[in-house]
Amino acid sequence: MKIIIEITDNGVGISPEKIKSVFMNFNSLAEHQKMNPRGTGLGLSICKNLIEKMGGQVNVSSLQGKGTTFSVEMMALCRHGSDKRKDFNKKDQEKY
Repeated sequence: MKIIIEITDNGVGISPEKIKSVFMNFNSLAEHQKMNPRGTGLGLSICKNLIEKMGGQVNVSSLQGKGTTFSVEMMALCRHGSDKRKDFNKKDQEKY
């Protein structure tokens, strides 16, 4: 099953020139410093890294003055309601 999570805000948005750098370590956009002066610039980088290690992807789209949308897409294994087993082994994963 494919899981898609989208998070959208109606904030100031991110300029097209800076959108490429939002996932870089220790990156903190100057225009957002007033809203979160304590941010380290690691959160988005860590999230993207973890999601990609699990085979997923993180995307961002933004319009200045309108807001930003981050989306996470990844696959998940789901157990059927009648399946009472506590764990899945390799053979189980191949079925799904």
